[in-house]
Amino acid sequence: MRLANALANSNSPVMRLYETLIHHVDLDWPYGPADWPAAFVADVMADAAATLDPLLPAGVGVEVRATDTGTALTVGSGGSRVSVSGPSWALACWVVGRPARAAAALAVDGGDLPVLAAQS
Repeated sequence: MRLANALANSNSPVMRLYETLIHHVDLDWPYGPADWPAAFVADVMADAAATLDPLLPAGVGVEVRATDTGTALTVGSGGSRVSVSGPSWALACWVVGRPARAAAALAVDGGDLPVLAAQS
């Protein structure tokens, strides 16, 4: 879990880079999540099962599928199951808490895109 390890160490150069990549999206400049480096997106997606589960609303499970890489995972439990698919960068954007910048690129079946809890 490279991303989780980097974020846990606030002095890590990797953490600082990842934080900068995420916050560039917040500035709403022409640079967006589709411009994120593939390695960063891959790290977010590799950690998605562990990081996404505690952020989901209670009773909601998601099936996530990256249309560009074929990455697929099922997270969460409960009676409500939502399927979310799209390019890896858009899924990563949603996972790191920036759904507005990704929503147009995501397809959601079985309900609305789950609103994730704030990451601590």
